[in-house]
Amino acid sequence: SRINTIPNYGSADKIYSALANIRKPIREFVTFRGAKLVEVGDVSCAHFTMLPVIFKRHSITIPSEELQRWVELTQSADLYGAVIEGTSISRSAVKATFQPFLSIKNKKQFLYGQEGEELRKREILCEYFETHFPAIFNALLSWHTQTEVSIKSVANQVESDIMNPICDRLITDGLHPFRIHDAIYLPENEVLQLNLNIKEKVFARINNEVAIL
Repeated sequence: SRINTIPNYGSADKIYSALANIRKPIREFVTFRGAKLVEVGDVSCAHFTMLPVIFKRHSITIPSEELQRWVELTQSADLYGAVIEGTSISRSAVKATFQPFLSIKNKKQFLYGQEGEELRKREILCEYFETHFPAIFNALLSWHTQTEVSIKSVANQVESDIMNPICDRLITDGLHPFRIHDAIYLPENEVLQLNLNIKEKVFARINNEVAIL
């Protein structure tokens, strides 16, 4: 049977749910007041899409031409697809390698001890960034030398700063959003009431903060 959960309401009637702590295979059975939860907004490769904001908040400068290409790729194309183009690696396979790559400190260390497909995926990632986005690659490599705060913790904060106000807007509209990292869910009986393009809203917040047209 479905697990019926009522989330807690905090200040300003904001919903705080424990969905993020529930394993993904079980989430599909979670309902809100009898209605199944449906994903209505998800940002592909969110932490990498939000890198312009992450870098700006820590005074890391990326050349404007490279930054603009990055924004166009992450907001209008497919970063995963671009990385694996011309290889035998699948999109789903390379996706899992992006998370450790975000915290890369040294290329040799990143590749050390890896074998087979995992080694190839890591080599492909490094080769792609070195060739197409060298400044961003160098910024990732040098992050730990410039700040004591991990890039992952900053990325999580940026993600919350971007996604939470969107949830607040949905609550103001009388909806009941559930946020799981970069994804937002609504009870299926509220989906037709959604009048906000969540991806466009996320991209607008990124571009406004880093002053990208």
